[in-house]
Amino acid sequence: MRKYKLLCDSSADLSLDFYNANDIDCIPFSISFNNIDYDYELRDFTLGEFYLKLASNSNAPKTSLPSVGDYEEIFLKNVQNGLDVLCICLSSSLSGSFQSASTAKSIVLEQYPDAKINIIDSMQASVAQGYIVKRALTNLNNGLTLEENTADIEIFKTKIDVYFVVDSLTHLIKGGRLNVASGFLGSMFDIKPVIQFKDGVLKPISKVRKLKKSYGYLAKKAVEANNNSNKTEFILVYSGFESYADDLKDELANVYNIKQVLPISRIGVTIGSHVGPTAFGIVIINK
Repeated sequence: MRKYKLLCDSSADLSLDFYNANDIDCIPFSISFNNIDYDYELRDFTLGEFYLKLASNSNAPKTSLPSVGDYEEIFLKNVQNGLDVLCICLSSSLSGSFQSASTAKSIVLEQYPDAKINIIDSMQASVAQGYIVKRALTNLNNGLTLEENTADIEIFKTKIDVYFVVDSLTHLIKGGRLNVASGFLGSMFDIKPVIQFKDGVLKPISKVRKLKKSYGYLAKKAVEANNNSNKTEFILVYSGFESYADDLKDELANVYNIKQVLPISRIGVTIGSHVGPTAFGIVIINK
């Protein structure tokens, strides 16, 4: 079996230590904040620093996706070292990262037609995308071929649901991810919008009055999934304030009796720029 290398873009929100320890190449998004450019979101500042800036500044940061040249360089490096490539990108509905990678693949294959470069549109983002990368890593370590791994991930990515709550839709609207009408309705009467992200589709599905009720709404979604399969896994996520995830965890344990150990992960810069500092939610993996 020809060896292959696992790649992803930095929107998967895994740590540099994780990438280094598992020999995964990470292609970074960059960000511009108050006219200051940062080339690598994982290296140039901490998430704590980022969310403090985001909460205290009315100007929305601008994220820049990896270029075709960024992908071409990393693909060439691996192909010239005798390795095939499995690359997992941020959902194409949110970014052009997948398209950049696809274009770079075409360029590289013109020079190395025998190379194999499989690119997957994760149809997910942030922690959910990172979970897919971890699945691909496990498959690789278990000896699955490039094609077997690709086929498994294409199926697995459809089994993930993400629900999250934001205090307002301001950041999603500024980033062009939702229309103004949705934002207006979400901002009226201090309603907390609940957003679903599944199969690359981002949409408001409910408007909940009061923060406490939003915990109950997300918890009910977890209960529904848990009743369908005792193999369901959950990951709690937050952007600026971990207390939101802690309160949701308490709601799941005390009110809905989901007492399994639930990991808590932080939303990174690429997605955090669009959801803002007050986002929190749950990733549901239906196995």
